[in-house]
Order: sequence, then C-alpha cells, then structure tokens
Amino acid sequence: MRKKTGKGLQLSLPKRPKLSQWEKLAILFQGVIHTFFGGFLWISGGKLSGDAEKQKIEKEFILSMIQDFQADTSNLQGCIRVRKEKREMMDSLTFLLTTEWHKQFGNAT
Repeated sequence: MRKKTGKGLQLSLPKRPKLSQWEKLAILFQGVIHTFFGGFLWISGGKLSGDAEKQKIEKEFILSMIQDFQADTSNLQGCIRVRKEKREMMDSLTFLLTTEWHKQFGNAT
C-alpha cells in the first residue's frame, strides 16, 4: 500500500505473521536442500552436456575418419588397377622385344 506523506510516497508492506522456531528451521532446511540439489544438478548438468558435446565431437571425428578411409581405399584401388595395366603393357613390350616379331613389323636393328 502507498501512503502519501510530506516526504513523498512511501510503501508500507503488510505485516508478516510470526513464525515459530520450527517453521523458521523448515524454511532454512528447504533453502539448504534447494541450494544443494540445485548446485548438484547445475554441476552434473554441465558435466553431462560437456560429455554430450565430447561424444558429438568424437562421433564427427570417427565419421570423418571413415570418409577418409573410403577415399583412401578408392585411391589405392585406382593405383593398383593402373599398376596392373602397366605391368601387362610391360610384359607385352618385353615379349615383343625378346622375340623376332619386332623385326617383321618395324626396323630391323
């Protein structure tokens, strides 16, 4: 409630009922419990969210490693295929150079 006095407006709060010693103790106990569990949940919640963030980062890392391995495997398969083709060509060239065939179709040196 507001009362107008010569000094300006003043607030007057309603009177609180007197609390017994047990009621005061119960309110104090509630505050302590609230503070303890609130702090505990805040800390554990932060830890859990930190763990979730860590797991997310690890999952992304593992997925990127899998993609890298797939790309590397594809590149290696291409290299193996090219080497096999080169080996077959070299075998054919060696065969042609060691036989008399090259004399029939090319320079006779």
